[in-house]
Amino acid sequence: MQNAGISTVLATNAKYFIPNTELKEGQIVVGKVNELEEDGTARIIINGKIITATVVEEALSKGKFYFEVKDFKDGKVELKVISEIKQNDQKNSAQILKELDIPVTKDSEAVIKLFLQSERAITKSEVLEVMNQLSKSPNKQLVLDSLSFLMKKNYPINGTLLQILVTNSEAELSKIFSAIENLPKELTNTNVGKQLHSMIHLLKNNSIITDFQQEQFQLGMQLIKDSNDDTNLVNTWNKQFTSKEISQSKLFGQEVFQNVFKLAEQSPTVSKAILNILSDLPEFSSLKTELTRVPLNLANQLFHLEETSLLDDQQLPSNSLLPLGKTEINDIKNKIDNFMAKHISNDPIHSDEKIAFLTQVLSTINEDGKSNQLTKLFLQNQLFNGVNTSTSDPVNELFQLLRNDNIKNSDVNAEQITKQIKNHHDLVGFNTESKIRDLSSLNKGIMNEQFPTLKEIALKALNSNLPEGIKHPIEQLITKITAGQLTMLHQNGPEYNYSTVIPLFLNNWSTDLTIQWTGKESSSNSKEIQSNHCHILFFLELETLKETMVDVSIQNRVVNVTIFNNNKALNAMISLTQPLIKESLAKHDFQLSMIKCLPFNNEREQKMKELQFNNSLLSSREYTGVDLLI
Repeated sequence: MQNAGISTVLATNAKYFIPNTELKEGQIVVGKVNELEEDGTARIIINGKIITATVVEEALSKGKFYFEVKDFKDGKVELKVISEIKQNDQKNSAQILKELDIPVTKDSEAVIKLFLQSERAITKSEVLEVMNQLSKSPNKQLVLDSLSFLMKKNYPINGTLLQILVTNSEAELSKIFSAIENLPKELTNTNVGKQLHSMIHLLKNNSIITDFQQEQFQLGMQLIKDSNDDTNLVNTWNKQFTSKEISQSKLFGQEVFQNVFKLAEQSPTVSKAILNILSDLPEFSSLKTELTRVPLNLANQLFHLEETSLLDDQQLPSNSLLPLGKTEINDIKNKIDNFMAKHISNDPIHSDEKIAFLTQVLSTINEDGKSNQLTKLFLQNQLFNGVNTSTSDPVNELFQLLRNDNIKNSDVNAEQITKQIKNHHDLVGFNTESKIRDLSSLNKGIMNEQFPTLKEIALKALNSNLPEGIKHPIEQLITKITAGQLTMLHQNGPEYNYSTVIPLFLNNWSTDLTIQWTGKESSSNSKEIQSNHCHILFFLELETLKETMVDVSIQNRVVNVTIFNNNKALNAMISLTQPLIKESLAKHDFQLSMIKCLPFNNEREQKMKELQFNNSLLSSREYTGVDLLI
């Protein structure tokens, strides 16, 4: 979420004047004439900000007008009055359309009215883009709702964004997944095609990621500590947790130790963990300060540098600490080399110091709060099973391990669905662009250690040499994800609306679960909505119950639940499960006040349709709540 403090400062600094460059020739804007100057210019408020303009009008008076931006002369905007703003929107719309040389039709008037309601600058090209979408779409209201949303978010009005939002409601994510899985074998003949297929397979049951990581971590640590060469541990490891079999546990720790330093050359996260752990050892006490001050984005360079300075002063990022000099780097490298040589030898294989070191490195990766679950597992798996080589691909190897593990997690249950919801956002790639933007300011190693998201893999597949005939569902997938990014978060006054769509595969039935949270920002975590006071809507279509919407309202941790469904038998089922629901909520310090089931009526059916399209985000409803009572 945006930093409210920064936003306030920026808004205050720009409160009274707007750069002329924000206006463009040919735009039609709403402006209020605030002052008339003796030199013929006027002070006009546009979008809440004041500009000085020359107005082409013989008898201009104070008031609110539609202006056309004609020119820029001597640092001032030249505006032409189109009409004074009155209550008759139809007349205003017709005048503006005439000025833009666009035919007056029912559709064009509807588009102009939305522009006028938002008081957004009107350009002919944007209006024509919307008109083009209206002419192609069987659902004109969908196009107008999409336009309203883009205006509210202050996004550009273009065919691409309109098409993304309109297309978003036409295909379910679960159906797109199935379509890609059923593509011809050509998809899996390429590396990126194989990854796309594997990621979709994983997303259908992504709750296994957490379980697999924890189980692999625990068994791997047992093998590192095992000095008795336990064949049961070895057999379990080879069967479930590795693509590279081991012969005996007593050599496992040695291989992991070598993997740690090999991966450190590529991974800033692993290298930084090593430096922090080494800084606490007695032999590194003289370099403790230098080790802890190495920035994350430079840490891996220490493990593949020769006798050279870490960075020149000119290359050092402004937010980094002081660069290490040649002497400090050589001292660190020599001590690391000595540490490695000491523990690479087979005598003793199970030294307490080496076991403690490996335990700390693996625990640090496992508990890293900055990486998503799959990226942590990706790094952990390389530490246990080896680093990328010319003959292996760690991404595909991890996919294969998870695919094999998928067999034992085929049953659907509440715990599994909860984990699936938590992992879904990161795996799909709803924050792909922001992640790339943030990481690209660091070094390439940080980007490379991230496990690719579904969107990243799909984009690579779309740009690969796959046959054009099988790219259509991949394009649909990218469009669906992008639409989700556009509509996911919306602020309405102090309230935040957050929505997401999660494909569920319930035995032989697939459906999209649409969830929307509405509430105020948590006082303790700016990335969370208050759980004490919020509103949650769920919508999905079930095999037997069909269309179902669940409306959950929470006030002071008191929960009211209304289920909308036309199956009359659901009431009896709810009565039987109400004690269990009440007990389950009480475990989390929530009190169930009411749970009831109602059939859909026209109003609720419209609410359901709005939720399906995220229309609650697109609507023109404004926040009207009270934040402070005196």
